[in-house]
Amino acid sequence: ALAEGHLPSELSASRRAVVNLAGKAQWAATSQRPAEAEAAYRELLATYPHERGVHYAHGLYLLESDQSAALDEFQTELKADPQHWPSLMASAFLETSRGDPDAAIAAIRKAEQVIPAGYRWLCNAEMGRAYLNLNQTEKAIAFFEASAKLEPINAQIHYYLEQAYRRAGRRADAEKQKAEFARLKAEQDPLALPDAATGGGKP
Repeated sequence: ALAEGHLPSELSASRRAVVNLAGKAQWAATSQRPAEAEAAYRELLATYPHERGVHYAHGLYLLESDQSAALDEFQTELKADPQHWPSLMASAFLETSRGDPDAAIAAIRKAEQVIPAGYRWLCNAEMGRAYLNLNQTEKAIAFFEASAKLEPINAQIHYYLEQAYRRAGRRADAEKQKAEFARLKAEQDPLALPDAATGGGKP
């Protein structure tokens, strides 16, 4: 929830209290108990407004209900810590989604300076989304391909590649990516794609 990079045993008692409350809030949200989640996030913000990751966690909670408010929360996090790469990447995602890919690219460039190597694929994927939004399809494809090379089992990247290949008129490549997306989703989340898992129904 907080993008905390340390084990609980490595945290101070005061930081563990923040983690516990953030976990309580996220668990309530994930368990679809909105009243409890709302109350827990209010308590988290009121009690620990300046703790690292708190506004990021609240931004994630708001993603599905109020993207503008979510972006505000990520920006609040970044005012306190301009190198908070999870907030930079979340901001980039929202900027592209709301039609400002240039702002997204700027955020990704900042994230590239500090993001752990294991998450480099995420920068490439978001760059691809931004360039696809700018109708620079070949650039988008190059970034999506780089992302897929680093993280081949991420189904979403193959979905993005399918869309980019299709826009570029590369139908055969698009169909391969579509099949790979369906295969990975069926393996990783079979309940989400029952038709793909059984080979029947709509594509």
